[in-house]
Amino acid sequence: AAPPGDRARAREKIAAAKKQKATLNDQIATLDGKLTAIDDELARLGDQIGVVEQKLTTTRAKLKILQEQLRLKRLELQAAEQELTLEQGDFETRVVIAYKTDDLTYVDVVLASTSFEDLASRMSVVRDLIGGNNELVGGLETTRDKVAHEKQTIAEKENGVHKAVNNLQAQSDQLAALRAAQAAQQA
Repeated sequence: AAPPGDRARAREKIAAAKKQKATLNDQIATLDGKLTAIDDELARLGDQIGVVEQKLTTTRAKLKILQEQLRLKRLELQAAEQELTLEQGDFETRVVIAYKTDDLTYVDVVLASTSFEDLASRMSVVRDLIGGNNELVGGLETTRDKVAHEKQTIAEKENGVHKAVNNLQAQSDQLAALRAAQAAQQA
């Protein structure tokens, strides 16, 4: 049998070991809690990264659509500007002809008629000529309005593209920040 002093020392060592074991168990529990919190934070960051990646994909698709719409609108504007140029040329030609033949007026044409049938025919020709001039001017105004509208639409589409690019950059920055936070949590 062991002397009583050895037993007391052994009991003290056992008590100290139990105390140290309890302290270590508390530290393990604390570290487990921290690991759980880190895992939860990583899962939250992973979810946020997934959401931002989906937004990024959607924004990229929207940007492609806007760019294609802008390309098509530019083509429409180009066609409208060509049409306007042609109509302006026709109008200028008609104005030059009218100026050069200034000594003959519509009234002169009508008054030079020799019979009632001739008068009716000349009135019809004058009416058609005036109507043609009015149509030409109206068509010119309509085409000018169309060109102005196409330019406005293009400006709006360019603004939409600019906003989409800014949104894409912001989402890319957010994604980079989330990935950095996730990497920091994992480290």
